Amino acid sequence: MRRTAPILYIIIGCTLFLMGCQGEPSIHLDKEESYILTDNDRSTLTVYAMLKNEGDRSSNELYADFTIKDEQLADQLGSEKILFNTNEQGIPERFSIEAGGGYFISESFSVEEELEKTTIEDTFFINVYDEEEEKILEETIENIRENK
Repeated sequence: MRRTAPILYIIIGCTLFLMGCQGEPSIHLDKEESYILTDNDRSTLTVYAMLKNEGDRSSNELYADFTIKDEQLADQLGSEKILFNTNEQGIPERFSIEAGGGYFISESFSVEEELEKTTIEDTFFINVYDEEEEKILEETIENIRENK
């Protein structure tokens, strides 16, 4: 028994050391696959955002919101900050992104007035928060597409 105790401590120590050496999640917005689609015929604005985790560890308990920096556009959408995928109580549903994986977010909004591309450029941001409510990502969705 005495000889196995030091070996057991070495195994436990190595395991803890290796667990501590694991990388962190690395969440970013895939700017090529993310865009805003305006459809003036249907009076809608739809946001498509692809989040990627290029880290070595999965990210858990994330949530996202959109921030609109243009006052007129925020008025049309009802708020300058819109939570993604909320439940009946207005609490955002949490999501996870596996290491090396992605998570696709899509949200559509009704708009009252016709939208010009220049109105939307550099005004729509996606924010992602971790389980401790810390903002881990803030990116502008730059690609604007028009459905004609």
